[in-house]
This record gives sequence, structure tokens and C-alpha cells, in this order.
Amino acid sequence: MVKNTILKSLQETTLQGRLTEFYTEFQKLSTVSDGEKEAQVAKLRAQYNAIIKEGKDEYERLQDVFGVDYGSSAAKPSAAIGEGVQRITEDTANAIAGPIIGTFEQATKIANLMGKHYAIATQALDMAVKTEANTRRGANAGESALPLLNEIARNTRPKKGGSLSDSYSKL
Repeated sequence: MVKNTILKSLQETTLQGRLTEFYTEFQKLSTVSDGEKEAQVAKLRAQYNAIIKEGKDEYERLQDVFGVDYGSSAAKPSAAIGEGVQRITEDTANAIAGPIIGTFEQATKIANLMGKHYAIATQALDMAVKTEANTRRGANAGESALPLLNEIARNTRPKKGGSLSDSYSKL
């Protein structure tokens, strides 16, 4: 049980992000032209091999730290660390793994929330840009209409000595 918890933690903390990047690039492969496909496949293969090597290195570091061979069913602990791992109970392992997995899950939720906030901020900025452009068009239209409005005002002004009703009576 402890082995599985530690290995799951290794997978989630070390490999998941890199594998997600790999699969994102892999999905883009279908949109690449035939001329670029060979170079893209070589790049993906190198990326995959790097992920495998990184995972293997982390796995070996775990074995060194805990003195346990995670690949065998019978662990061979060494020195005090090995004894501590042998004496660990399932409850203790869960107590250790719980905060680690909880932290990872919270980080994932925060990342998702940040993505949503980014989308909202992008939409707000887009709306502000559209509002500014619309306001500019309205101001330009008002400025171009100003001479016409002045002309209307001059034509509808009462003549000297006359009243406003005299101006309308001629209509």
C-alpha cells in the first residue's frame, strides 16, 4: 500500500505535467504538413524518451532515499530508513500521502480557476476595446454632425425684432 501511494505521488508530481505537454504536442501532429511530420515525430520521440528517463531517474532516487526496491514484491530495506519504511503502517502512509495528494489537487483546482479568471479578464479587455472603438465612432459622428446642427440652429433662429412664433409662421 505504501509503495503504491509513493509511486502514485511520483506519477502525479513528476510525470503528469510532462505527459500532458507530450500529448498536447502529439495531438498537433495531425495538423502538421507531410514535409514537417518527420521532424515533428523525431521531436516527439526525443520528448518521450526524456520523460521516460526523467521518470526512471526519479524512481531510482525514491529507491535510494527509502532503501526500497519498488519493483519487487519483497522490499529489501537498507539501514535505518529501510527499518522505518518496514514499520510504517497504512494509516501513517495515508497520513503522509493525504497532504501531498491534497496539495496537488488544490494546485490543480487553483490552476483551473486561474484559467477561468484569465478567460474572464480577456473577455473584459475585449469588451473595453470594443466600447472604446464605439465611443470613438460616436464622437467622430458627433463632430461631423456639428456643422449641420449649427446650420439648423442658424436657420431656425428668430429674426431680430421678431419672436420665435414669427419664424414658425412662415413654414
